[in-house]
Amino acid sequence: MGIFSSQNPTHEQNKYFDRINTQSHQTYDPYIQQGQQAGQQLGQQYGQMAQDPGAFYEQLMQGYQPSKQYQMQNDAQQRSAGNSAAAGGMRGTQQDIGNAAQISDRLMGDDMKQWYGNISGLMTAGQAGQQGMANRGYDAATGLGGDLNNIFGMQAGQAMQDARGHQDTRGRVFGGLMGAGAGAIQGGMTAGPWGAVAGGLYGGAKGSGFMK
Repeated sequence: MGIFSSQNPTHEQNKYFDRINTQSHQTYDPYIQQGQQAGQQLGQQYGQMAQDPGAFYEQLMQGYQPSKQYQMQNDAQQRSAGNSAAAGGMRGTQQDIGNAAQISDRLMGDDMKQWYGNISGLMTAGQAGQQGMANRGYDAATGLGGDLNNIFGMQAGQAMQDARGHQDTRGRVFGGLMGAGAGAIQGGMTAGPWGAVAGGLYGGAKGSGFMK
C-alpha cells in the first residue's frame, strides 16, 4: 500500500445506509404500487365521465335487470287494471293495452332509478376507496423520498468530510517531507551528519503540524 493510499472510512457506514434504503423500499413500495394502480383506474373513469358522459351512462345501464320487486308490483297492478277493464267491458281494447304499457313503463322507470342510485352509491364508495389508496401511495412516495434524501445527504456529508480529512493528511505528509528536507540541509550545514539527522526530524515534525 502506498504512502497516500487509504481505505474508504465510510464503507462500514454505507452498509447501514444500504440496509435503511432496502428497508424503506420494502415498507413503502407496496403502498406506492397500489396507489399508482388506483390512480390510473380513477383517471380512466374520470376521463370517460368527462369526455362522453352519455356513453358512460349507457355502459353503466347495460348491467340493469328488472328487480323482483318490480315484477311483483307490475303483476299486481296489471291484474287490478285488467279486472277493472273487464268489468267495464274495456278488456283488450286499445285503451286497456295503453294503460298496461303505462303501468309497466312507470314501474320500470322507478325500478331503474332505484338500481342506478344503488350502483352510483357503490361506485362512489369504490372511487373513494381508490382515492384513499392513491393518497396513501402519494404519502408513501413522499416518505420514501424523505428517507432517501436523508441517506444521500448523510452520505454526501460524510464523503465531503472524508475528502477534507484526506486532503489534511496529504498536506501534513507533504509538509513533513519538505520540513525534513529543509531541516536536514540546515542541520548538515551547521552540525554535520548528526545535525542533518536531528534537523530532519525536527523539520519533519514542524512541517507535518505535530509541533507548533
